[in-house]
Amino acid sequence: MHNNCIALPSTFHDFLVKKYHFFSIRKSKERRKASPLPDQLCQCFTLAEIQAATNDFDNAFIIEYGGFGNVYKGFISRIKSEVAIKRLNSMSQQGAQEFWTEIQLLSQLRYVNLVSLMGYCNDNKMILVYEYMANGTLRDHLYNTKMNPLSWKQRLKICIRAARGLDYLYSEAIHRIIHQDVKSTNILLDEQYVAKVSDFDLSKMSPISMTNVPLTTVVKGTFGYMDPEYYKRLQLTEKLDVYSFGV
Repeated sequence: MHNNCIALPSTFHDFLVKKYHFFSIRKSKERRKASPLPDQLCQCFTLAEIQAATNDFDNAFIIEYGGFGNVYKGFISRIKSEVAIKRLNSMSQQGAQEFWTEIQLLSQLRYVNLVSLMGYCNDNKMILVYEYMANGTLRDHLYNTKMNPLSWKQRLKICIRAARGLDYLYSEAIHRIIHQDVKSTNILLDEQYVAKVSDFDLSKMSPISMTNVPLTTVVKGTFGYMDPEYYKRLQLTEKLDVYSFGV
């Protein structure tokens, strides 16, 4: 076990899981809240626009290092907005398939607790453009001692909103989507500390009509967050994400 891991009491873990199931069936006003972004397919940006937004991919603009590649903070003049720009790392094991998977998935999703894809660039480079989340990842606030600790009220709200985002993927999206990599680094916080699920590189999609049919797949995800039953059976259901959410 890592030294920075915190063992939660089983009663609190059970409480979080019960909260997830409660809000997966509750039809709240927040569930129906419209995204501030236009309900349309994502835009195609030119490489020149991306270079201008990141000062030609200046390292000083990097806000995250990830498996898919580096993420830069930038400002795109055409849409007058701060954005997070994810640039494919040519040395990464993830590539064109994951790039187009994320575009296909996120261009259809507009929900208050999911990070919105604003556009992409495919001009000799594979680049994804997201809404900018000012308060970073949940992990930053749990383990980064330089930041003010989250109150228990804030933590509970973050849990509830992340659960709503996951439930939307299973029950209200055009296709049932299983995230496959739910963890604290993939839950982002905006300027009001509203939690949004992000990073759909590994996600698996199936038609809504196949909701109760498990998908067969190779093992993907992050060890420590992975459901042991999924690892053994290679059958993918939303239970994998529920297990990871509980961790």
